[in-house]
Amino acid sequence: MSDYFDRDIWDQLTRDSSPTTMVQRRIIPESPHNVYLAESRPVRKRVMRLELESELSSEPSVQPQGLGFKTSVEVTSQGTNFVLEAASPNDNVLFAELSNDLVGVLLTSDPVACADRIFNRIVAWQSFFSKAKDPFTPERAAGLFAELWVLNESVFPVLGSVSGSLSWHGPDPALQDFQYPRFAIEVKSFRGTGPGALRISSEHQLELVGVGTLFVAYVRLSQRAVGEGITLGDLIDAVRVAVGASEVGASYFEAQLLTVGWHDSFRDMRSEVFEIRSLEYFEVDDDFPRVISTMLPTGVHSTKYKVDRSALDPFLADEAKLATMLGEANGAQD
Repeated sequence: MSDYFDRDIWDQLTRDSSPTTMVQRRIIPESPHNVYLAESRPVRKRVMRLELESELSSEPSVQPQGLGFKTSVEVTSQGTNFVLEAASPNDNVLFAELSNDLVGVLLTSDPVACADRIFNRIVAWQSFFSKAKDPFTPERAAGLFAELWVLNESVFPVLGSVSGSLSWHGPDPALQDFQYPRFAIEVKSFRGTGPGALRISSEHQLELVGVGTLFVAYVRLSQRAVGEGITLGDLIDAVRVAVGASEVGASYFEAQLLTVGWHDSFRDMRSEVFEIRSLEYFEVDDDFPRVISTMLPTGVHSTKYKVDRSALDPFLADEAKLATMLGEANGAQD
């Protein structure tokens, strides 16, 4: 991620001996908005204040809060003010990343609509901080890689990068990974030898309620420490290039990455390489082997199970049908 301001300013604030409860510096003087970095005293927590000449489309019902920061949002006659404060001095490093990212959003957004963009990005960071205490495991990396592979290889060629990226809802556990007016796609990955199995995380995941048609994209991966293939970071960069020309698409994609718990600082930790063994699509119907909520006794929920790939040959999807439905979705969104 690029640096959008001089990060040495944080050290300058720390060295400032002014006898005040808050020391601050205005940054980004070329912006029509006022942006300040600050440090509160005596606890020395980092603070960011954005005074935007931009109105929120709707006043927030709650203030977005994260485990690593707290936020206040003030709607004024001139626009919208955001004040973010690190939860403790121990959160300074990530808070600096948050601040840098928000400045990037501000500089690449329409000045009139930037308040909504900033608010949505703060909500994404809230989700990121809630996951930051958990390691970004190889399992999580493989799952994200599979979703982005489907996005880049199957969705973008038909829908384009903007509509395609906006259809990706993988970070939201309440939805299938890709959502369209008449159908949805759920992505499953498998690492290992043999045909493998689909891991289903709940009795709702393969339900057809409100979906119409449901496809399962099954991605078999080879994952190793070194060798041929590409890393998760490489694939993320490829998607960034694809969506980079669109302010809307790029902003949405970065927010989704934060929501799923990814930050570029994880690149060194998640440097393993992936190679695609196969990508198959299955169409879920009433005969598909699955467990859904109507099958369960009252009081039973949160069901997790596996479906062997060897049982799914009868449900292999007609990829021409999938491409046609994606094309129809593209027409519906134009």
